[in-house]
Amino acid sequence: MRDSKTSSVLVTGATGFIGKDLVSHLLECEWRVKAMSRNGPGSLPLSERLEFVQADMRDELSLRRAVSGVSVVVHLAAAKSDEADSQDINVHGAERLARLCLAEGCLRLINVSTQSVGIARKGAYARTKSAAEKIFRDSELHVTTLRPSLVYGEEKSGVFGVVLNFVRRLPAVPVLGDGQWISAPVYVGDVSRSIIGCIENDCTIGKTYSIGGPRLVTFDELIDRIGAAIGVQRRKIHFPFALSLWATQIITTLWAECPITVSNVLGSNQNVDIDIGSARRDFGFDPLPLERGLALVLGTRGDLVDEPDRRAAEEFSFISRYLMDVDPPPELVNRYVAATRKLLGDAAASEWEFVRRHPRLLPYLDAAAGVFSPRSLLRNKILLAAAILEASPAYAEFFLEEREGRFRVLRVLIWQGLRSAVKLAVGVPLLQLARRT
Repeated sequence: MRDSKTSSVLVTGATGFIGKDLVSHLLECEWRVKAMSRNGPGSLPLSERLEFVQADMRDELSLRRAVSGVSVVVHLAAAKSDEADSQDINVHGAERLARLCLAEGCLRLINVSTQSVGIARKGAYARTKSAAEKIFRDSELHVTTLRPSLVYGEEKSGVFGVVLNFVRRLPAVPVLGDGQWISAPVYVGDVSRSIIGCIENDCTIGKTYSIGGPRLVTFDELIDRIGAAIGVQRRKIHFPFALSLWATQIITTLWAECPITVSNVLGSNQNVDIDIGSARRDFGFDPLPLERGLALVLGTRGDLVDEPDRRAAEEFSFISRYLMDVDPPPELVNRYVAATRKLLGDAAASEWEFVRRHPRLLPYLDAAAGVFSPRSLLRNKILLAAAILEASPAYAEFFLEEREGRFRVLRVLIWQGLRSAVKLAVGVPLLQLARRT
């Protein structure tokens, strides 16, 4: 057991998806945190208990500076996209980190690995993370290893982000394999809490834990759950595993930024045992059910009891994606729901029922309503949502963006005029159709 008042925790990969969430949770628990990233601090929170250090798993000198003066290391930094330097970062980086921890007298290390280390046919990510596990296990450090299943959160990244994007934008979702891969999707906040639980419980030393949600789901089921959470239903098109693997190998050699990797295809077609029972017993791990987690991160707010409030939360998500292509955070959703209730009441417009079935048509309906029904409920809700987004510091710059130069302004005006004309031409008959349905 460590005292958060006197101990300092180094988080490698602190600006990554899990890292940012973990740093926030550690600060909330009054830990002193040393946040390490090879780039800048990004959007890490400001706190007198937070120190940022720029370091690289490939550079021993900078890594030594990061490890110096801490009593616990949480190792999250990794090359996850089958990069050419995966071996140097994931394997040799683990060797450097273990050696420096011992040299600096920091014996406690939480190694965040991946469930894919348990698959038989490994890609670069699983292979290098498996080797890193062995390095830490064979060291003299006091190591706890966590193997998270599919992690999801407000930041739509990784496999979850790719699937969500497909469900939102495509009429049918491509599935690389038979769709029967089993995972236990886990909310990122629960992963952070599991890490802190291991730091604070020495009984976890020397053990390996599966970290996942309370229910196992197939990949096909996950697609359906995400669709249900955002109010759509998508067909699934399955591609044979061998064909998917071959195609991914070719595409990734030509397109370095491809969102799907060979490791993704291999990992999502081989099952491993996921049992969170030992995590529950040893440090009280109690993850969110998938339905509640999806409602939280997608802004659909499954915790809202009243049907009008749920409809308002859903409307705000549609408008936010239309205006800015972002998912609104829960606090802005709450603000919109409260403002709608107070200013607009519980009235429902037929246009919104149409939008729920066809969310991509909202820009056209807005264009038509702006000309022919500027005081309609549809327009009032869009204006209210825009005002809430504009008043948020996180999004204010989007609305206040300056455009320099007369010719640039003229080009923008001409382009926007043409777009508006097209939207209006399409939107007028759609608006009439929406009001009749």
